Amino acid sequence: MISKKIIKYLIYLVVIIVLFNCLVLIAFLYPKNSFTSFLGKLLPTNIKPIVVNNSSFLREFYLKKIYYSRQETLEKLEKRVKQLEQAKGFINEKIFPETQFLHLNYQEYKLNLDLNKKPLPYLVKNTSPFYILNYKKKLLVITKDNQIFSLKLTSLNKKKPLDSDLKTENIFDTKILGNDLYISTSIIDNDSKYKFYNPLKDCFLRVIYKTKINFKFLKFEKFYKHDECTDNANGGVMFFDKDNKDLILSVPDNSIKFQKVTKFIKINFDNKIYKTISEGHRNSQGLLITNDKNIISTEHGPRGGDELNNIKLGKNYGWPLVSYGEFYTKNFNNKDEYNYIKDHRINGFQEPIYAFVPSIGISQIIEVPDSFSNRWKNSYLVTSLKARSIFKINFNHNFTKVITFEKIYIGKRIRDIEYIKDLNSFVLSLEDNTGAIGIINLKN
Repeated sequence: MISKKIIKYLIYLVVIIVLFNCLVLIAFLYPKNSFTSFLGKLLPTNIKPIVVNNSSFLREFYLKKIYYSRQETLEKLEKRVKQLEQAKGFINEKIFPETQFLHLNYQEYKLNLDLNKKPLPYLVKNTSPFYILNYKKKLLVITKDNQIFSLKLTSLNKKKPLDSDLKTENIFDTKILGNDLYISTSIIDNDSKYKFYNPLKDCFLRVIYKTKINFKFLKFEKFYKHDECTDNANGGVMFFDKDNKDLILSVPDNSIKFQKVTKFIKINFDNKIYKTISEGHRNSQGLLITNDKNIISTEHGPRGGDELNNIKLGKNYGWPLVSYGEFYTKNFNNKDEYNYIKDHRINGFQEPIYAFVPSIGISQIIEVPDSFSNRWKNSYLVTSLKARSIFKINFNHNFTKVITFEKIYIGKRIRDIEYIKDLNSFVLSLEDNTGAIGIINLKN
């Protein structure tokens, strides 16, 4: 058996070796700090040269092994990237947060929403859809199942739940006008006379609720109810025409039965009387009235055919007869005919400004303020779910075609986008998993 004395010496030896290696490591990492100098003074004179020599050897060894080898790897990777760019035709494209003409900063803040736990029928797997609104140096986060949170712009990783009496299971859009919050949703009306789709199904009516914004309790009241019954879950986006005191709203169109067709209506603020603006839409996701009064919508198409539309009074945009997309489930042979008509104009319908084929899962559109950057003046940002990207777009003077667009890949499903003037930043609603806030601003 090993004596206790030998064990004791072995323990001392191990401790000395560990301490020696720690000193060598510290000397290697921090060769000229006060702590290293202090430790050096404690070392016996005959030990110092060994520590110095070993630390110098280790420093040179690791520099060669790690730094220089990585430099060679980086050079190989850069060469490979250039070869791929040339092969794929991506020579002039930039990787986010770099863009063609701007250098940007990008940050993300996790929200830890819990929508994944709820079996909601509209919820894409592993997503938490939510909308964002800027209000008096705070950000409102409103989930599709009516959870409402506030976040300070200075601490976007800390959310505060807001109590409300809102009870709904599918929010279509959110907007702020003055100090009022408006929410577009639907209600069930079992007694409605409009049950012509299927008497066994519930009747859904489009409704807009509003509330004065406070951070204690949000008491909602009914602002508008659209009395056309439907089982159609499409539509619901809205935008305020502040000059004319009107609200533009997308609602289901019951003149075409058994098809998920929507139309745009204009609702007078005072008397709540509406008139139809346009028809023949599929599923609008975003809406914008530009500074020069053009109404621009983003619209989900079928398989292929997401659209940017310039909404004009009295125009029909062709759905469900005309689309640049096709059926989801159809397997195509080269000899097959298209299921949808492709040319809108010669068939009496309004052409889209632009159709994305394949679809990008188009979501929101926002006008870039002139104050953001001189290089992005007269630009618009279109967000996407499926493509996980922002598209910076320039239209021609009368919004009849897209002149340029740049795809800026984020890598997350983007539900909503908001500009915050105080930060000169764009805020993104990223709905993957439990949700996150993305912030884009200019690099100094």
